[in-house]
Amino acid sequence: MTNDQTARIVDTDRIEDLKDVRSEQRYLARFSGTVIIDRKPLAVEIADISCVGACVRGADLPKRGEEIVLLAENLEVVGTVVWSDDTACGINFHKPIAPLAVIGSNPYLPNFNTLTKAVAMRG
Repeated sequence: MTNDQTARIVDTDRIEDLKDVRSEQRYLARFSGTVIIDRKPLAVEIADISCVGACVRGADLPKRGEEIVLLAENLEVVGTVVWSDDTACGINFHKPIAPLAVIGSNPYLPNFNTLTKAVAMRG
């Protein structure tokens, strides 16, 4: 095998490794939001957000392919669910947003499980 062939194999492997890398930076978040599905509001927690999408957590979330509206303070955006499981789903926005402005406008939700453990440990 020549060096050129080895380089091509390595490059191909690297491309496979990069397939899951997102094109836009995601910002970890933890604030309340609402997903509107077929005109029905659903309370969610926004777990991360970028200019082109978000991950939301909750119960009875929309399924892959469904079109939704995501609402929070300083946020109203239409999107499509691109993946979904029992506790979370990923949304691709139809138009870009300013994620840092949205994060700055919404109060952070503390993790009450962590707070409860910290209080118990101080005891």
